[in-house]
This record gives sequence, structure tokens and C-alpha cells, in this order.
Amino acid sequence: MPVGKRIVSGKDRRTMQKPPIRQQSGNVLFYILIAIGLIGALTFAMSRMQQADPSTADKISMDEQIQRLFIYSAAVGGTINQMIAGGMSAQNFYTQLDTTLPGAAGFETAPHNRKIYHPYGGGLTPQFESAASTDSNRVAYQYNIHKGAFISDIGKTSAVVSDVVFVARISTLAQCQRINKMLYNSTTVPAMTNAAFNALFVAAGAATPSLAINSIACAGCVGKVQQCISNSDASGYLYGYYSALLPG
Repeated sequence: MPVGKRIVSGKDRRTMQKPPIRQQSGNVLFYILIAIGLIGALTFAMSRMQQADPSTADKISMDEQIQRLFIYSAAVGGTINQMIAGGMSAQNFYTQLDTTLPGAAGFETAPHNRKIYHPYGGGLTPQFESAASTDSNRVAYQYNIHKGAFISDIGKTSAVVSDVVFVARISTLAQCQRINKMLYNSTTVPAMTNAAFNALFVAAGAATPSLAINSIACAGCVGKVQQCISNSDASGYLYGYYSALLPG
């Protein structure tokens, strides 16, 4: 055997290759502590973000609900155009449109083609709110189709032909402002007289055009096809969204 060289046994090789058990345990503990530290830092950062803007989740929910409102309003308008294309008179549509809901008396009574919710008519699925009534952030509720309103400078502005207006009540001022911001990049909320507001949003739509939305009832509504408005009487329902579906 050459001088200066040492024969290493298999046992010695295994001993040299493996780090001590204490060293391995120490490394694992080190990585665990780093992971705990990172999780703690992430949790702290998320907490600071929520404190900085606690309404972020509410804003997202609000925008989603407003989009649902817009989409359903457009669906109602599309259904109306489909019914007119199918043979109903656009000139007399407001007098012929039947908004009887499924399950209500007369829903299965002919003629079906005039019923917006009937499968043989418009076939529209009725919706009534943008979120469940149990949702504290609900934006829109009590959807309705008003057949007796006409808005100045929309369509022919004639008392003979109604505009057929989709309406919904809005829960808060912030939501109303957000609707107008998304529509016109403005947070201005026009005021409507209490009588006109209640006739449009609270009373059922009449079969004849009896509600004039003009400069006297709502100066900020003239020429506006859709928007959110407020009630000039703060003691009643305060906010509502309207969209003229068939400008007469």
C-alpha cells in the first residue's frame, strides 16, 4: 500500500456522506421558520391593504350588480324589439304589452304573443333584483316595466305614444352615483318631483301614457334615455334607475 494513503471502509464512506442528524433537523426548522415569517408578512400586508381601502370588495360587488342591471334592462329592450319584429305594432305596443307574470291569473289566457314573459310571447325570464334581499349591498330591486311614461326629447316626445320604460329602485346614493358614473362619467344625480317619482317607480305602469317626464317633473331627465335619479322628497323612496326601451 502506498505511503500516506488511507483505506476508507464502506462504513466510513456512509459516515462521511451523510450530514449529522442534528444538522438536518436544524435546516428543516430553519425553513419552517422562514415560511412562518413569510405567511405572517403576507397576512400583515393584506390586513394593511384592507385597512387602506375597506370598501374594495363592496365596489366590485356594486359594479357587478350594476352590470347585471344594465344587461337585464337591455334584455327587456331586446325582447320588446323581437316581439315587434314578430308582428306587434310599435305604435300601439304600450297599449298591447302584457306584463302578467308566470303563475298569475290570466297568464295562460290568449293572446299569448302580447305577454312578454310567456314562452309564446317574449319568453323573457322575469327578474326582480340585482342580488338577494338578504344581501346588505344589494343595488337594485323591484324591477318593473312602466307602459305609461314618456320622456321629453326621447323619440317623438309625443303624449300619444309611450316610451315603455324599464325601472328599478336603487338602494343608496353611492350606488346611484356609480350608475351615472358608469353611464356618463358623472356622479350628478338629477332630482325628480315626488309625484312623478312615485308614479314611475312605485305605482304600476298604466296602459296609457299618463306620466310626462319633462322639464317640470325632472329637468335633468330631458333627453336622457337612461340614468339614476333621486326623489325630491327625502321622506319617501329616494333613488331609482330608468331606461327608455321603446322611445315613442
